[in-house]
Amino acid sequence: MVLGALGQACLVCVSPAPSLQLQAQPFEPLAERQQHIELLHREAVRRKQQELGPTHPVTASAWRDLGLFLLARDRAQEAEGCLRNALRARESTSNPDSLEMARDLFGLAQAARRLGRNEQSEILCGKAIRLLQDVGGRDSGLQAEAQLLHAALAIERDDLRAAEDRYAAAIKIRPDPSSMLDLADVLERLGEPRKAESVLSRALALRTAPDAPPHPQAGEILHRMGLLAANDAEYLRARDLLVRAGEAFARSSGIDNEAAASAADSLGNVLRASGDLDAASRVLAATLELRIRILGPRHPDVAVTLNNLAGVHHVAERLAEAEPLYRRAIEILEGSYGDSDMRVADSIFNLGYLLLAKGNRSEAAGLFRRVLSILVRHGEEAGQMAAEARSAIAAAELR
Repeated sequence: MVLGALGQACLVCVSPAPSLQLQAQPFEPLAERQQHIELLHREAVRRKQQELGPTHPVTASAWRDLGLFLLARDRAQEAEGCLRNALRARESTSNPDSLEMARDLFGLAQAARRLGRNEQSEILCGKAIRLLQDVGGRDSGLQAEAQLLHAALAIERDDLRAAEDRYAAAIKIRPDPSSMLDLADVLERLGEPRKAESVLSRALALRTAPDAPPHPQAGEILHRMGLLAANDAEYLRARDLLVRAGEAFARSSGIDNEAAASAADSLGNVLRASGDLDAASRVLAATLELRIRILGPRHPDVAVTLNNLAGVHHVAERLAEAEPLYRRAIEILEGSYGDSDMRVADSIFNLGYLLLAKGNRSEAAGLFRRVLSILVRHGEEAGQMAAEARSAIAAAELR
């Protein structure tokens, strides 16, 4: 019902709608749908240029939408051209919107990084951040994303202090456990484990809040905290944290995944370090079965657990049980990384000491010589491991 010219209601006759025929629509493959969406974006750019002119803010936004679509399709070169068109169009207006320019610049920064131009990406990202700071909190999500990209670029040029500052800025804007994990990693690399632990504690509080659903990241955070405690020889605390990590994985994603297996492997090592060899053996044997089930019998992570389980048997003087585990680990690592990898050297080193303990001096000496040759190839002939290998060779050849 609409109002007539004199303000009285008058009826508008509407003819009956034709009955809607429901027909099954043919499935459109993903590639065809994406092509259709791209054509719509390109048509939007053409129409905005025609209707509003090439330098209108709406035309600039149409260019940016097309650029971001292409960027999501891994077509960074084309995306960069569209995003530059967006920025040029916006800069040509009499009073450009700083927030919209920041969005254009951030898109360009992403494209530049995809194209391997990290220095240019960092400059563009810095400009975007400055514009975002000028407009206050109008797009806090974009501010956080820009700081995170800035941090990642700082890490790639090995400027960890700059990365720390940028992660901290992102977290201040948008507290996020994933960003906190990245910051904790930077702090560990800077040799500041206490600060890393504080950040991890904040991340854990967010992931385990009363209203938060179970999340596998809680297990990852607890795992990292357990490793920090173990590095400080706080084995009881490390054990508690790693047990909690396993429980967190079980509640959220189950234990049939590599993250849960890695935490279990760490628990086994902590139990060994604390002297509870029987518990360590049980945990690592179960972890070995889990990793074989998840990854297959020849995955290098399976070799890691084989080495760790062999180490428990070795310390417990169960040499007959340890030896085949060491040998299996070496075989897997050689198949994965070649026979001159440092991980292979570590495993051979352990087997050499076991054979020395068994009195198999000749084979032990040969293994230690092989370790030395790998160390020389990697420029590590003057290190502690090389010195120990030379000492072991002398002991093996002593009659």
